[in-house]
Amino acid sequence: MADLPEALEEVLLLAPDSEDRERLALLFAESAIAIDALGTLDLSAYEVDEADVPADLDAWEHLAPVIGRTLETVNALLETLRTKLPDEAPPESADPQQRAMQEAFRRIRRIEGRLKEEVTRFGRTMRDPSIMADRWNLLNHLQSFRGRFRNAIADMVHLAASAFGEVRKDEVVPFFLRETAEGMILRRAVHRLKWDVEDLLETEPDPAERARKTLRLLAKFMYGRPWSVVRAADKRALLACRRALHDALGAPERDGAALAAPIEQLLGVLDGFRVLNERETLVLHDRGALARVERLLDDLDLVEDTEAGPAALEELLRAARTLIGRDPDLDEWLRRHRALSVATLRPDDIRALADELRAVLLRVTPP
Repeated sequence: MADLPEALEEVLLLAPDSEDRERLALLFAESAIAIDALGTLDLSAYEVDEADVPADLDAWEHLAPVIGRTLETVNALLETLRTKLPDEAPPESADPQQRAMQEAFRRIRRIEGRLKEEVTRFGRTMRDPSIMADRWNLLNHLQSFRGRFRNAIADMVHLAASAFGEVRKDEVVPFFLRETAEGMILRRAVHRLKWDVEDLLETEPDPAERARKTLRLLAKFMYGRPWSVVRAADKRALLACRRALHDALGAPERDGAALAAPIEQLLGVLDGFRVLNERETLVLHDRGALARVERLLDDLDLVEDTEAGPAALEELLRAARTLIGRDPDLDEWLRRHRALSVATLRPDDIRALADELRAVLLRVTPP
């Protein structure tokens, strides 16, 4: 049986009898297995530039095993729900814990219906000829459906657990923190790439060399760990940027405007990654991170020891850097100070930096 978050184990202790506890524990464990199986999927073997693939390549045939495993995972959970949930709701109990258990099962039933509808839509979409014929369209829909399945199962676990009392999603949903970390790593990597490209625009005068260096930065990003969690649609756009840079550098006549265009195209694609901030995992993380940064700012105001000031500022900066990508003003402030060495700063410098950051945070829209 899958390991469950500690807070979810504590919820199980509130079940009024051993039979219901075992049933709910099994449903939570099977949900954890499904969430894990529907997590990040390495699709690199299927992600190729359109220029490298014949037009008649049967994309569906290549992805059929992944599509099949996705359906098997969700159907296995649905079968567990079908066989283990009570057939019908018993009369309303006078016992509060028994009522909570009944409510938990009702909530699970509602999500079960939602999952069945998604399975039907998934099968219909995957058989659509216009989608089957387009590798990137198929990848995009596959990732999207896997995310929807995962979110529905996460909602089911959270809603069932919250029938017994208030709990946070990041406390009870299996692998929620893993998904949060993946989103943070991707967001940080994207914005560091953007900063590096913007630095080139400011420091590299030769258009051809600027384009070559941009191409190397993009290649480094595409071979790094965050690439595996980039959405198919974004990968397609980034591959198009890479191709445009190659074409511009290989053109017989290379003028500055032609070399600059794909760099601007790349920066536009990277700006589009701000939609990551809409993910529930990052919304919950960023609320907590902003609150922590504000607490550390208040703590820094109370530091009177000259030697303790740099360490307190370093802790503050580490906390603020977990928010890279959340807000353009905050990003710009962090970019300016990314190479800051705090060890030699005087107390007046530390206070000035803290005041700067506090002013920036006033302009940050809360997630």
